[in-house]
Parts: sequence; C-alpha cells; structure tokens
Amino acid sequence: MSYSKQGIAQEMRTKYHVEGSVNGHQFTIEGVGTGNPYEGTQTAELVIIKPVGKPLPFSFDILSSVFQYGNLCFTKYPADMTDYFKQAFPAGMSYERSFLFEDGGVATASWNIRYKCNFYQL
Repeated sequence: MSYSKQGIAQEMRTKYHVEGSVNGHQFTIEGVGTGNPYEGTQTAELVIIKPVGKPLPFSFDILSSVFQYGNLCFTKYPADMTDYFKQAFPAGMSYERSFLFEDGGVATASWNIRYKCNFYQL
C-alpha cells in the first residue's frame, strides 16, 4: 500500500502531550507543529502547562531528543531502505527508549504515536 493511501501527506501536522517527572518534579508540556515525513524535517511550538508560571527544574534542552530525534515517523530513508515506521500507519506505533547522560543520569521516554484526522498525535 502506498503511503498516501495510509494518509501520510507531504506535510503533516502534529500535536504533542508529554507528562513527566524529574527528581520528583512533575511537569506537563503540550504543543503543535508540522513536519515533512519524506524529507525528515519537523518543527514544534511547545508550552509548559505544569507547573504553571514556573520554569522546569532542569534544562529544557534534554527533552529535545524526545520531541524531535525520537520521532521516527519523520525520518528520511533512502529509496532502497524499507521504512517500517511509516508502514505502521494508520494504526500507529508505540516504543520506549532510555537516554544515558555523562553524569550517570537516566531518562526514559515512551511514545504512543497515532494518525488521527491528518495529525500525527504524539
């Protein structure tokens, strides 16, 4: 089945909802964005919803790999390589990965990505 029949357009809108905890500090981040799954590009505008009016107790930069790098359905693959991630749609996929930091810190992120009304919902 071609990707267009699976609903994957040249430009896809995205919605983000992330809940997390770092050293006991709860946070929620939401956002929207766009991306081209065939070119491997994406942008997002993210807002800290919780804690309201307070900065996160850590650098927001450590989350960039969760929002952008970890979004495998926006990866550009060579023509001769099978793109299993796009083949997962419209049903979607979920996965988990851990990030190890030089100071011994570990972050674990879980994704549940699905196609919903011309959006990738992350």
